[in-house]
Parts: sequence; structure tokens; C-alpha cells
Amino acid sequence: MPACFRLTERGEEKPSEFEEVDMKMRRHFGFFDQCETHYMLHWFRTVGLYLAMGKSMEWIRNSYREDAVHEYAVGEGDDSLQEYGVMMIAVVDWLEANYTIDSWYER
Repeated sequence: MPACFRLTERGEEKPSEFEEVDMKMRRHFGFFDQCETHYMLHWFRTVGLYLAMGKSMEWIRNSYREDAVHEYAVGEGDDSLQEYGVMMIAVVDWLEANYTIDSWYER
């Protein structure tokens, strides 16, 4: 059963294309190296999956916080993991501020 989601820019009625969301996200965060095959920081594979599963933005933020703290506490984390977690939380905050989210399952 596929898990699906869509993002609609606040104030708009039509859902946004994910490529358009990624382009706006890249501009906002200063990632100017547009890649045709990968979304910025692979947000679609991580945040997108969580959204499709119906997870809340708060749940996703907490997940990134907990992962970074756990990895660092057991000696497997480093500064880059901490920075990635902070950046992904910023991505979640940006998505929440700029888009409404719809999630559903299909058969």
C-alpha cells in the first residue's frame, strides 16, 4: 500500500511540484548547486518519507534531535552529524512555515 504526501504552498490551492519546492528551498538555504537527480540534503527521502507515513513535523524534528544526541553519546557521532541534524530541523521548520501537508495511503 503506497504512502503518499503532497505539499501546497500556503495561500495556494494547487499542490506544489516537489522540484519547485526543492528549488525554493535551495534558494532559501543558499544551496546553489542544483542537482537534477537529488533533492537538497535528500530531504525527500527522509522528511518526505516521514510525511508520507503521516508523521507530524514535531515528530520529525524530535527524531533528528534524538538521532544526533544518541549517535554523539555512544561515540559514533561527530560534528558533521550534529550539523546535519540542525540543518534538517531547519528544513522541517521551513517546510512547516511555507507549506501545508497532506498525507494519505492508497491501495
